[in-house]
Amino acid sequence: MNVLFVCKNNVARSQIAKAIFNQKSNKHTAQSAGTNVMNNGETLKQRADKKGGSLALSVMDDKGYNIGEYKQTQLTKDALNNFDLVVNMSAKRYTPKWLSEYPNYIYWKIKDPKNISYQLTDSVSKQIELKVTSLITKLG
Repeated sequence: MNVLFVCKNNVARSQIAKAIFNQKSNKHTAQSAGTNVMNNGETLKQRADKKGGSLALSVMDDKGYNIGEYKQTQLTKDALNNFDLVVNMSAKRYTPKWLSEYPNYIYWKIKDPKNISYQLTDSVSKQIELKVTSLITKLG
């Protein structure tokens, strides 16, 4: 099964979910995208270098995940055809109707940790890890 994780900017939640899912799943794969990506194709490390750091990169690095080379990807309606399941973490106001109407769609309400604190980003990563682990168990 090919899973797509979605958040608003594709710089934290969806990238965290992708990393955890791909490390923990032996049978399935995941990608990530954002509903409102500012620099499509830019790596998370390039973005962090321009912004003076990234809490998501720091948290995930401390957990042993290297997500710096992950690229920001703008979600498109056509891209959905490549996925068996879509998990959205973007606030509903940033979610296109065509995304929420996708047949194999799940919504996870997870706070956007963007620029808040290391502790909140770590807490969000733990929430995501629990949900990802549960999802992998359900997928078998």
